[in-house]
Amino acid sequence: MRDLRIDALIDVRSVPQSRKRGFSRKALTARFGRHYEWRGDQLGGRGDGPTKSGLAALAKETRTVLLLCLEHLPGDCHRHHAIAVPLQARGVECRHVVDAEVVPTAEVTRALDSAACGECRYSAFSLPDVIASLS
Repeated sequence: MRDLRIDALIDVRSVPQSRKRGFSRKALTARFGRHYEWRGDQLGGRGDGPTKSGLAALAKETRTVLLLCLEHLPGDCHRHHAIAVPLQARGVECRHVVDAEVVPTAEVTRALDSAACGECRYSAFSLPDVIASLS
């Protein structure tokens, strides 16, 4: 399995608030410091959705990112289709949180392309291991 390294936790929620303890912008900033970035103003799903300038800015940094969004499954969310896939084409590795795992974009795409998508299993990293790599 590839390296667990994540350079940044990119929050693409339009509004970085949560009823879940520890998932507000303030709590995530306190926990992850410089590794956490809210970019919902440029990459959020509301309004015009992710902007070209927002995608370009993230792509210019060429790194491995963990995308945080409100939707549970990345295949049902703008973070995969409108952010991760275009960034992957530009050389940025994106990963998604699914339950207690972190799933690479290529695995989500593979599962979505599969005829038996509902039965697919992702090749994934453990979320606690990824969080530990950020701290």
